[in-house]
Amino acid sequence: MEIKYFPNEGIEINGSNFKWGSHREIIRELLGQEHKSADSVIDVSEYFEGDTKHNIEQRRDVYENYKQSESYFFLNYDNMDTLKEVEIHKGNKIIIEHITIDFSMKLSEVINRLKLISDQYVKLKSGYYFFKNIKVTITDAKTLGGKGSILSYFYCAASTKHLENE
Repeated sequence: MEIKYFPNEGIEINGSNFKWGSHREIIRELLGQEHKSADSVIDVSEYFEGDTKHNIEQRRDVYENYKQSESYFFLNYDNMDTLKEVEIHKGNKIIIEHITIDFSMKLSEVINRLKLISDQYVKLKSGYYFFKNIKVTITDAKTLGGKGSILSYFYCAASTKHLENE
């Protein structure tokens, strides 16, 4: 399966184009409802004297083996159910502008390819890189608790302000 990422615009999955801010129900309909809803609230009020306004609300649809492909990705939504982030964990070919990356590649090769379209990147920690102007983070298997240096996580978003101070 192939996912096209258009920095500052959105993604294309299986021929359907989704701009950042697309509504969740429309995306679900166009992708054929082959998802598992994984909405949750992470209660951190105990760290804020019982104040629940700091709780983290996570709204996401999980797609596994989408259209019989070996794939695993999340579409993350804001509290208005509009698309804000995509997390890809395996199986997909990702196309950004004129480059292609996939989950069989070593992280160093992915970095070299992404540098062709974005020279603004930082190493957040070992095996974890942030490409600021295309709003992408990538991680290798070892960083996620596995073995090896192959690409194991690709993240893109409408906004990466939460990463820009790291």
